[in-house]
Amino acid sequence: MLTLKKGYWIIQAQAIKDTDSMEMYSNLWVTFADKFQAKIITATTSIQVVEGGDASRVILVEFPSYEMAIDCYESTEYQNAKIYALQAMDRSLIVFEC
Repeated sequence: MLTLKKGYWIIQAQAIKDTDSMEMYSNLWVTFADKFQAKIITATTSIQVVEGGDASRVILVEFPSYEMAIDCYESTEYQNAKIYALQAMDRSLIVFEC
C-alpha cells in the first residue's frame, strides 16, 4: 500500500513587532488556506532554541502533499500575504516533506 507523504511548513518567528501587519496577515490567511488545504497543526511560544537563531514562536502547517505546500508558498495569494508577515515579525520558513 502506497502512503503519500505530506508537505509541511515550519515557521520560526521572533516576537510580533507590528500587530496591524499581523492582523492583516491573519485575515489574508483564509484566502489561501482553504484553497491549498493548509492546516495549522500547532503554534506555540513554549520553545527553547538550543541551536541556531533566536525564535520566540514556532508554527507547523500541514498540507496534503509537498507539491501543494510549494504551490501555496508560490501562489499569488500567499505572496501578497507574505508582505504583511514579514512586516509583522522576523522569521524563517522551511518547506519539507514527511
